[in-house]
Amino acid sequence: MSQTASPDFMMVFDQTCKIVKAEGNTLVPLGVAANKTVGSPFTDYVVADEQFLTQEMVAQVLITGQSSSFIVYLQSMNGGITAYNMSVLVAPGNKSCQATFQAMPDIKYEPYGQDSADELGDAVDSLLFGNVEEELDLTFVDIGDLNELGVDVEALTDRVEESLRESAYEGTVTRIDDSKYTVIHDTEITSELIESGMTEATQDMIPGGTGLNVETATVGLSDENIEREQLADTMRYAVDQFKENGVSAVQQDSLANMQQAAQDQRSVDIGELEAAAKDNRLTFQFCPVFHLGSGRAEHIQVEPALINDQVNLDPFKVEGYVAADNKLGLLVDTAMAKHLGDYAAGNIPEGAYLSSTFPVKSLTKKEVVGSLMAIAKARPILRIHGMDQDLLQRATELQTLRSAGFLVCLHGYEVGAVNEDKLKTLPMDFVSMDSQLTGDTRTFASRVPILQQMAEICAKYHIRMLFQEIRDPAIIPMLTQIQGSLATGPLFGAPASSAAEAASATMPA
Repeated sequence: MSQTASPDFMMVFDQTCKIVKAEGNTLVPLGVAANKTVGSPFTDYVVADEQFLTQEMVAQVLITGQSSSFIVYLQSMNGGITAYNMSVLVAPGNKSCQATFQAMPDIKYEPYGQDSADELGDAVDSLLFGNVEEELDLTFVDIGDLNELGVDVEALTDRVEESLRESAYEGTVTRIDDSKYTVIHDTEITSELIESGMTEATQDMIPGGTGLNVETATVGLSDENIEREQLADTMRYAVDQFKENGVSAVQQDSLANMQQAAQDQRSVDIGELEAAAKDNRLTFQFCPVFHLGSGRAEHIQVEPALINDQVNLDPFKVEGYVAADNKLGLLVDTAMAKHLGDYAAGNIPEGAYLSSTFPVKSLTKKEVVGSLMAIAKARPILRIHGMDQDLLQRATELQTLRSAGFLVCLHGYEVGAVNEDKLKTLPMDFVSMDSQLTGDTRTFASRVPILQQMAEICAKYHIRMLFQEIRDPAIIPMLTQIQGSLATGPLFGAPASSAAEAASATMPA
């Protein structure tokens, strides 16, 4: 096949997903000519969040020998991400496969798990530390309770965003929620100009011409006295404060002062978290994990949190703090193990298992293992992370836990390609799939056939697949097609305050 203007191209991969042949127009999707890709891993051209999943799917095609097609997101070396339908045909002997690619311009890549704080942090970082000469400000915009206006909220917010982008520097507008936004703009554009622009753009949509109730707060953007490695945490702090308390919470006039406020709050959070873990004062949240075949909550995921007058730390924030501090992590894991023991004394709903997440390094500490062993007969599920390939090959520790009565759940991205040789020797009961997998419904639909093949292999060894962070109800019918699948996530409601409450939750119709 000669190089043409067609957006379609073809590649041949070996068993390691390395490109051994490429033909067609790859300049647009990859930013490099086809012959220049030979010898490099195909996943180098896949967006970072999708690399493991894509390699796993190609591996499954080679393992099963069954051709398949699914959606992949390719990133050009020149910037830009394009969705492609990737059809994979296995060569005789299952030693290589040929993939053909068809562009799908109607599908846009939206990184799952990236929220408004991540988006804002990325934008501020690229502007502060890129080659931007303009002086810029960051303005927080609150347009009030739209439900009181009696308008089409979606149409109104679209108009608001359009107006904000007209004021923004290179369109850098971030939606925090329907009534809250941030906009990065030239310092010559005042908050008054931004407000008047929104009012003018929306006045014909609001009955009675009452206008929007706009409040703003502006922070100057400068890299002076800024620690770049702390910038993402600074933006998350700012977004959390703004989301919870409105513009009144944005009291700093510079990014440096905002970063100092974020660091001060971090010190308070860590101090409170450490004291609570030592004194057994952590609070916990309980989330149901549903067996999709029966529709019942099969086990209850328990996660540490801390909510009091000083701090409001959900499990996501706790996880972020303990991941960066081994000493704090051990304290929290020890408290978590003790809490599981307290529940196992009589608070577990009949027919349900308790489940909690532990890093493998904590399972080598006597403080944690001692508490866990005391409740092994209740058969709690340990979601273990931090496993590398060396640890997976030396699975004695996992087998010891299972022999004691525990059920073991490992993360799919750490286990690697699912094949029978691996499953014969790897002691586990569940494999937890990456949350990126269920982010986009259409993309997930294209991957169901391969997931069905994986589930069939797992079922031979009594292993089931756990899908996380489910948000879209359209995903549920597809998951029910995957043998023995389990699911959890925001779709099933907010976290409960007890295991009994979580166990009584029902799946959405």
